[in-house]
Amino acid sequence: MQRWLVASLSSLLLAGTAAAADLPSYDPAPMPMAAASAYQWTGFYAGLHGAFATGDLTGDYDIAPFGAYTALPSLDIDGWQAGLHLGYDWQWNWAVIGVRGDLAWSDYEASTTVLGVRGVWETNWTASLTGRLGVAVDRFHPYLLGGVTFLDSESTARNAAFSAKADASYTGLTLGAGLEAALTENVSLFGEYRHTWFEETKMNIGAPFTSRVKLQPELDTFMVGVSYRFGG
Repeated sequence: MQRWLVASLSSLLLAGTAAAADLPSYDPAPMPMAAASAYQWTGFYAGLHGAFATGDLTGDYDIAPFGAYTALPSLDIDGWQAGLHLGYDWQWNWAVIGVRGDLAWSDYEASTTVLGVRGVWETNWTASLTGRLGVAVDRFHPYLLGGVTFLDSESTARNAAFSAKADASYTGLTLGAGLEAALTENVSLFGEYRHTWFEETKMNIGAPFTSRVKLQPELDTFMVGVSYRFGG
């Protein structure tokens, strides 16, 4: 009886071992690769930019002895600027808000001839302070912008014998939109459109063209720039 039990148990153990040997083996699933982190727009940046602008210059003039103003014909403005910019962006989830200031040498010009006197309006420099609100799509950052723009100009009246000048500064409201793309971790490129409405500014032109003039420029600016980003 004992021999029969031992033989039976031995047979069961051998059968179990053989069945286990026939079971398929499974390798553990590989660990998933960590996804690459999305680009982060938070941080300071600085860079260079250039722009081309077109627009209109409207106004009125009054020649001594002063009386009522006479409307000037609407004049075409065109020209370009080149300068520096500095800003900061802060990213929260997909939203990006920021502020940017820029200063540029500008060469915008408009001209006309009235009563044999040629008048030329041209700019010296422009500066702006704008806020930006946009979204982060990895390395792309579309945005809206709005702020204030300052413009310094010089007006000249001259004929064959005489010339007189007057300086004036303008302040305007700027609205626009743009797209920025990160080329590397630290270098980005942007392009944007801006429309600026400037306030009307008065100036007096001295002898021999003694007159008072009111001028109001309005500009459409197309800007491109490159920035170095310092990170958060």
